[in-house]
Amino acid sequence: GALDADRRRNVLLALDRLKKTFGQIFIISHVADVQESALIDELWIVEEDEAGKSTVKRQADLGEPAELLDNVRIS
Repeated sequence: GALDADRRRNVLLALDRLKKTFGQIFIISHVADVQESALIDELWIVEEDEAGKSTVKRQADLGEPAELLDNVRIS
């Protein structure tokens, strides 16, 4: 189920501790708090066009996360 803000923060802090042991950790999330967290080193956005084709884009190449999320719709 969904996590409240405190639990999301605790999960992110736990992942940050795991990051010290493992080289990479992948998080898939639709939650803006997670995507905008300072604990996230790199953000990738998956976008689907009208034809149903998905494209993966790196946030650093696109702009700030908050600006990107303004145009995201979850269906």
